[in-house]
Amino acid sequence: MITLAQKAPAESKSSSDSMQFKNILFPVDFSPQSEQIVPAVRDMVNRCRSRLTLLHAAETYGATGFDPSLAEGLVYFDELLRREKDSLAAFQSAHFPSSNVNSTLEKGSPARVIADYVKVHPVDLIMMPTHGYGTFRAALLGSVTEKVIHDTHCPVWTSIHTEKIHNPVYPYRLIVCAIDELESSIPVIRKAGEIAAAFESFLVLAHAVRSSEKRTESEIRSRLEQLGWSGEVSVPISIEAGDIVDVVTRTAVREGADLVIIGRGRSTELLGSIRSHVFGIIRESPCPVLTL
Repeated sequence: MITLAQKAPAESKSSSDSMQFKNILFPVDFSPQSEQIVPAVRDMVNRCRSRLTLLHAAETYGATGFDPSLAEGLVYFDELLRREKDSLAAFQSAHFPSSNVNSTLEKGSPARVIADYVKVHPVDLIMMPTHGYGTFRAALLGSVTEKVIHDTHCPVWTSIHTEKIHNPVYPYRLIVCAIDELESSIPVIRKAGEIAAAFESFLVLAHAVRSSEKRTESEIRSRLEQLGWSGEVSVPISIEAGDIVDVVTRTAVREGADLVIIGRGRSTELLGSIRSHVFGIIRESPCPVLTL
C-alpha cells in the first residue's frame, strides 16, 4: 500500500528526453537471469526510444588461463566463437527482433569487456542481473556486477539479488530514492525526479540518520533547498535512525517499491575506492536498483 509517496509531476519535455537513456547496453551470458530481465530491458528501451546493444563476452581461455590470442587459428577456437555468435544472434532474434538493436561479441572476461566497451562507445545505461547464486547470495554479489559498478561511471540497473525474479513490475509504480550525505544527494534526487516523472511513478526519499540525531523532514528539506534542490518535485522524505542499507530496505519493503535509486556515494573505509553502501543495498533490496 502506498502510504508516503506522492506522484511526481509530469514535465514539459517528453519522458525519453528527461531520462536521456538513449544508448542502453545489455550484457548477456545466456543464463536464466539474463532472460528474466528481458522484460525490464525491453520496457526501458521502448519507453526511452533507446538504441540497444547486446554485448557478449567470449571467455575463450576457460579454466586453463592461457592467453586466447595464442589460440587464434586453432579449429576449436574458431568453432567456439562461431557457436557464441550463433547463440547471441538467436538471443537477439528471440527477445529483440527490432532493427534498432545491435549485437556485438568481444573476447575476454565479462567485467573487462563491459568496462572497455563503455570507455569507447556512448552508453547511458547498463542493465544486467546480479547473479545471486546459492547459499552465499545474501552475502556476495556476482563479481562481474561489482566490477562493472566499480569500474564504470554510467548508471547501472541491476535486478533483484535472488535466484529467480518473481512477478517483476514494469513500468514502475513506486520508486524509492536513497539519500545519504545531503551535500552529494542533489544530483541523485533530481535524476530520480526525472525518472519518476517519465514513468509517472510515485516517489519517496529515504534518509538514514544516526540514532542520536533529531532531524525533522522540514529541516532536511530546508537543508536540501539550501544546497540547490529547488523542491519543484514535492515528495515526502522518510527519515529513520539506523544503517542506510537497513533503512532503505525497510522503506522499499514498507512502500512496495518497484525500483530503488541510489548514488555511488563515497567511502571513508580502508578500501576507499569501493563505493559505500551500494553493494549492501543491491544485495538486500526487494526490487531492482538503479545506481547513478
